[in-house]
Amino acid sequence: MAQLDFHLAIDPILLILLVSQILGEGENTRPIPKIDLALMLRVKEFLLDRPTPAKLIGLIQLNTGMRISEPTLARLEDLVLDHEIPHLWVRKGIWWLFVLSHIE
Repeated sequence: MAQLDFHLAIDPILLILLVSQILGEGENTRPIPKIDLALMLRVKEFLLDRPTPAKLIGLIQLNTGMRISEPTLARLEDLVLDHEIPHLWVRKGIWWLFVLSHIE
């Protein structure tokens, strides 16, 4: 079987411009609402009214500014209640243990 050999000459600058944009970027946009105290209180009320353990993660995130993975992947021993300031201990890289334990 004969192999086809062809060369495509592409301008390097054109190539950079082509790959620097994401296909469909900016086509589906929506305005981000302004986050003010009234919105925060509505979100808090919404979370408090829900009978689910997931609401606690939302409340922790809302009150601390944590990334969603930090309270979600925290372990029970990371919750420190017997302290002058109760807190959630966020450990560097601890989420990798979770990821590695779920790889088949």
